[in-house]
Amino acid sequence: MVEVFPDPVRKEWNKWELRGLVIVSLFVQISLIFSGNRRKYIAKRRIRIFIWCAYLLADWAPFLLLHLGGPDTITAYALADNELRLRHLLGLVVQAAAAIYITLLAWEGTLLSFLTIPMLLCGIIKYGERTWVLMSANRDQFRDSVLTDKDPGPSYANFMEEFCLKEAEGYNVTAAQVEEGHSPGYEFENTAGTPSTLDPNARRILHIADYFFETLKFKRLFVDLILGFHPRDESQDFFEKQDCNTAFEVIEVELGFTYDVFYTKAPIIYTPLGLFSRIMTSCITLTVLLTFATSIGVKSHKHQLIDVVVTYILLIGAMLLEAYAVRSLILSDWANLWFSHNSSKIPLFVG
Repeated sequence: MVEVFPDPVRKEWNKWELRGLVIVSLFVQISLIFSGNRRKYIAKRRIRIFIWCAYLLADWAPFLLLHLGGPDTITAYALADNELRLRHLLGLVVQAAAAIYITLLAWEGTLLSFLTIPMLLCGIIKYGERTWVLMSANRDQFRDSVLTDKDPGPSYANFMEEFCLKEAEGYNVTAAQVEEGHSPGYEFENTAGTPSTLDPNARRILHIADYFFETLKFKRLFVDLILGFHPRDESQDFFEKQDCNTAFEVIEVELGFTYDVFYTKAPIIYTPLGLFSRIMTSCITLTVLLTFATSIGVKSHKHQLIDVVVTYILLIGAMLLEAYAVRSLILSDWANLWFSHNSSKIPLFVG
């Protein structure tokens, strides 16, 4: 019988298989966090193919569930991924149970064994964030969240019934804009001395887009819902008075918000709970790294040098990913929006 791989090669592969896979998984995570949101503004096919391949490979040999949580910049490659919410929830339960089982099975009572507990906690938090975001971005769930608004939009059945009744009573009835030609003087909070680096016009565009997306509920359009009369008339009145550059810039920011809601961790990261979890996971990872470095440096250990090096690479890589995630969080449109809420008022647009 002819061997495809010689016995020494197979022994070396068995020796390096797990180490190699966790390193590959780390570099896939690095690739995803840098390129995960590039397709938001780059439509080239090679970018999409690269992200698609990295997204599929990201589940290889997870580092204590940490890599399964994925970076903040991408949770789903396509909207169909959000529809698999039950599978992701089951995956969270099964993977967490398997990781806990393996940890207990390999438990030796050493410091390294104890350090796996906080890293396992970080992995569960990040995987839980991803699962929650996928479930909330599910089409039905997102539609239900929009429909809980106080303004559910116009009821065309009731509108047409009243229209016909008035017409039958002899009134000259026409459908017209409410307060036609009038747009109230909306204001937003400008930032002076805040971390935001945007110029006043860019901040104005950002707040207009947020006003349309959140206050006037333009996100209804992405789940095939209709706008109410007031949002429709108000937005029409605004865009008719703007130059094309301003109009397209507002729409661009709105589409960016929409992309983040459906494809990234933005719905949870930019909340008090999300900020707390990000600070906690960063502090835990840094503490584990420092503790591991101290214990290896001052005590004799039985671990192989290559295993120590791989562990350093994984922990330092995880810390760098956390640092980049925090940087991206601070420089995002969502953060700039938040920073600019506490200062002097500048008009958004006036009628």
